[in-house]
Amino acid sequence: MAKKWTAFVVRHRVLVLGLCGLLTLAALAGVPRLRFYNKLTDWLPKDDPHLALYHEISDTFSANNIVLVIARPKAGVFTADTLARIRELTDTLKDREEIFSVTSLSNVADIRKTEDGIEVRDFIDSVPADSAGLKALEALARSKDRYVGQVLSEDGEWFGLSVYLSNTVETIHAVEKVLIPETERILGGGMEIYFAGTPSDGHFINLYTRRDLVFLVPIMLAAIVLILYFTLRSRKALLPPVLVVVLANIWLFGLIGWSGRPMTIITPAAPVLLLALGSAYGLYVVNKIRSDVETGRNIDVKQRRERVIVSTAAVVTPILYAAVTDIIGFLSFRGVKLSLVADFGLFAAIGLFFAAGLAVTLLPALAATIDFGDVRPSKSRFRLSGFLESAAGRIIRRPRLALAAFGILIAFGIAGIFRVEREVGFAGFYAKKSMPYRAMDAANEHFKGAYPDSFFFEADDVRDPARLRLIRRAESYLSGLQSVHQPLGIPDLIEELNDSMNDRPALPETKAAVENLWLFLEGRKELTQMITPDGRQTIIYAKVSDSTTPFCEETFALAESFFEDEEAMRPVRVDLKTLSPSGAAAVRAAEAAFLAQEIAWAAGESGGPAPGAGPIRDLLVAALNKPLPADRLGPAVVEKIRDFCFAPSFPFEAAPRELESISRALSGLAAASPDFEIAEEAAAAVFKKHLKPAEFDPDLAADAAASAAYLVRETRESLQEASLREALAALLPAGSPSFEKRAAAILYDLVDGLAVVPAADAPAGSEPVDFIRVDQTGYPVMTTKLADSLLRSQIQSIILAMIVTLLLMILMRRSVVLGFISILPITFATVMMYGLLGFVRIPLDYATMLTGSISIGVGIDYTIHFLYVVTEEIRAGHALPEAIRLAFIERGRAMLSNTVAVAAGFSVLLLSSFVLLRSFGGIMVLSMLLCFIGAMTLLPAALLVFRPRVLRPAGEIMKGDSI
Repeated sequence: MAKKWTAFVVRHRVLVLGLCGLLTLAALAGVPRLRFYNKLTDWLPKDDPHLALYHEISDTFSANNIVLVIARPKAGVFTADTLARIRELTDTLKDREEIFSVTSLSNVADIRKTEDGIEVRDFIDSVPADSAGLKALEALARSKDRYVGQVLSEDGEWFGLSVYLSNTVETIHAVEKVLIPETERILGGGMEIYFAGTPSDGHFINLYTRRDLVFLVPIMLAAIVLILYFTLRSRKALLPPVLVVVLANIWLFGLIGWSGRPMTIITPAAPVLLLALGSAYGLYVVNKIRSDVETGRNIDVKQRRERVIVSTAAVVTPILYAAVTDIIGFLSFRGVKLSLVADFGLFAAIGLFFAAGLAVTLLPALAATIDFGDVRPSKSRFRLSGFLESAAGRIIRRPRLALAAFGILIAFGIAGIFRVEREVGFAGFYAKKSMPYRAMDAANEHFKGAYPDSFFFEADDVRDPARLRLIRRAESYLSGLQSVHQPLGIPDLIEELNDSMNDRPALPETKAAVENLWLFLEGRKELTQMITPDGRQTIIYAKVSDSTTPFCEETFALAESFFEDEEAMRPVRVDLKTLSPSGAAAVRAAEAAFLAQEIAWAAGESGGPAPGAGPIRDLLVAALNKPLPADRLGPAVVEKIRDFCFAPSFPFEAAPRELESISRALSGLAAASPDFEIAEEAAAAVFKKHLKPAEFDPDLAADAAASAAYLVRETRESLQEASLREALAALLPAGSPSFEKRAAAILYDLVDGLAVVPAADAPAGSEPVDFIRVDQTGYPVMTTKLADSLLRSQIQSIILAMIVTLLLMILMRRSVVLGFISILPITFATVMMYGLLGFVRIPLDYATMLTGSISIGVGIDYTIHFLYVVTEEIRAGHALPEAIRLAFIERGRAMLSNTVAVAAGFSVLLLSSFVLLRSFGGIMVLSMLLCFIGAMTLLPAALLVFRPRVLRPAGEIMKGDSI
């Protein structure tokens, strides 16, 4: 069959050469259509539920496609010029359709108290013209916890813009064509500028992938050409194998261009494979033709073509066997869950198909047309033959010792496999001096990270006071996790509004109070990124400053465990005013334990030692059981009532004497109550009694009575909160304004009339505080899912490649025993390779995961070629030891040359812009050496020890054959 094919090719050589030319032209037309696209979420399986939630949140809130633009002006942030540039850049980007929103110092929400209440506006209405105004603005900005780490660094030397990209455009395109050019144009010189976040990572990966292909492919080709030249020692013989790999690469990349599939971060490995493996296919054909055809220089054209047919036919079978195993190794990636790996496997397999096809088609057609040069023996050839023969002798004399040595090495490799780590995050992609790596460093150091971590809540109304407390509880838990920073949700905005209006940084206990505060936020665009218009869905947005895979996996697992525990507690709401004193006290104690957990979590972000929930609970319960001293509460209530009566907003126009009497009467009502409460009916009666009939209005009196009762209750609760804070002062970390505010907000829950506690600690029939859906997404989740898919894909692809290779070897050699012996070298190479990965701490990533299946597919080529000679020599009548010796001599040099060529090709990847491709290149060099060593030592040793029947001379019987 092989001879018929070769004869057909030689006979129709002009047609073959013409078709190759036409296909090359068609492929070249597809090359300009090549595109690069590296988006982390595009690599995950489309049916992954967390990916679906990621897209849902992106569509609903535009919260995941964020780029953090950070800059350090030489002249400082708070100069008129810098602030004007920040404002211009913010306004310019906001007006672009590719940008959904921008948050910066210019337009970040500023909540301020005014004479009429509170006002929410942009932070910078106008840039101050004098230095005093600029200094005051800087002091105000640095005093706001919500600004520091978001739009301004803690030291005030850097500013940041959070740019949320629109979901209606390709995010990487928006970074390349809009964000970076506009930022550089407006900020200009005099600033150190960085871009951080997953969309900008995609841009940099595209940029560096393009650079790698342009820079590395010529170097790879030059290395292969140099090695082939020293192997063939003929310029004429050099052209054919080089032509094979060049055309195979053109055809492959032309096909990728025409298919519309994007090139990814691991695409630069494809031309390396084709240059290394394709040159091997061509090398075997050229060597055979030169040894059989070019030795007869005086033969006529007809005889020459006949020899080309015979010599090429002799190597077609082993080449095709080798190509099939190589292709199977890559096709094993088609079943993996990661799209970039699956696509790489398919296109690499197609490229190898092109290379093998060209080797057995184009080369004989060329050989029938032109000569490939003389075979020139050299002294080094004879020296190498002597070395190979000596090595064969050692293996033949001590095969069992060789097997024992390999057994020890395999045991060593297995021990290292359990130490292998995974890394799929962008942090492991870049060199430390690269722009994106420096951007990540700057973002982590000055803005507490750039990668989003989002937590999703859905309910009938997420603005319900009890649900707001549970959402804030989740924020507190997240803030206590290592490297998770500044979780922000609607509870934070409501607390800030309440603090500005009522000097109370807490969540209100009634829905009406929440709605009154919410009115001040209506119309702010940033709200659309936190809550849906119907109030049914909201997110907590946080940032992570550690993008490594182990951290992401741990964060994901801890958050999942937290939400499961929260759901299992089945929290309920309790109106304490409806309970007896003893019942209310019992619920208060349970609430103290519930809130003690939250305080302990929140303390973790302060940087100091975090106390345990148990000691916090004990102190809170003890403080709750102590009544407020009357000499502390009484004067505070009297002062608050007097301020209320004499305030310009008091609803009645009365004489000072009347106001004084009203103040004393209301204070008396409060003092007469054991809890310093004022009944609204009694307060209304006070107004009627002390006001003249012409001054009195029943409706105004009812409103004033409600306000007076609220003020007294608020004064008591504020003092109670202060008392609780004093009780915890020695236990909690100091010096963190953000933690102190969060602790105050939590403690206020413990003194108002609403309690949210686990169902087990509440009276029967309490109303559940439930959510329709709670879930998490963002960078840690996507990284964890990618890492899981990577591990499953790695195991699946290796097992599949090994099984298919084993079956092929069994079918090819028609022997089960020989089939298992055939995969020993690649098993050894694979185990050793992953063991060394574990011992030297090179992580498993998108590139290094390819090494297993590639090594199986490529490494089996050495076994095929070695066994091909052994079986042919046995058929010629040689005994197995002699056949092995001849195989060493006949194939050893070609296999070594191929190993050096392949290793040289992969070593070029050490110059890649990406750390993972450098690791891949180094590992593949090691893998090829291990495969060569296994094929030249482990394989012959196993053949000599186990002596499969198919490799024995007729009539030889060994012990156990009858079994």
